[in-house]
Amino acid sequence: MIISVTTVIFAAVGRPGSAFAFNGPLLLLALAGHLVLVPRVGAVGAAATTTVTTWAVAVATMVGVNLWCQVSPGRGTVARIMVTSAIAYALARAWHAPGGWVIPQLLALCGVVLLLLFVLGELTARDLGFALSLLKQG
Repeated sequence: MIISVTTVIFAAVGRPGSAFAFNGPLLLLALAGHLVLVPRVGAVGAAATTTVTTWAVAVATMVGVNLWCQVSPGRGTVARIMVTSAIAYALARAWHAPGGWVIPQLLALCGVVLLLLFVLGELTARDLGFALSLLKQG
């Protein structure tokens, strides 16, 4: 999500080439990591490579946006997102959902994430109303 948002910001401030400069290495880093780790540790290596390269590019693009636009997420926002992500990860890890139960599990986890962000003050009632209106349209 961060990479998508920062890519749009780069385009909006007239620096679309920056999006490519930051996102281009993602493919090369992922390919190198997969070539090295997948033969050694299988799916865990693939997941680790994808996670690490995506985080690296997300952080790099946020730094780029901060340098060119002097905009960055607040510390409180980062803390709330980290807490919410950790809880969502722990719930997903603890809740084994076989086969067709994966979709209901993901929907439930999305609901938990929205609820947590609301309770922690990251989302307002207006934000939740907007999100629900999007669901009603679809």
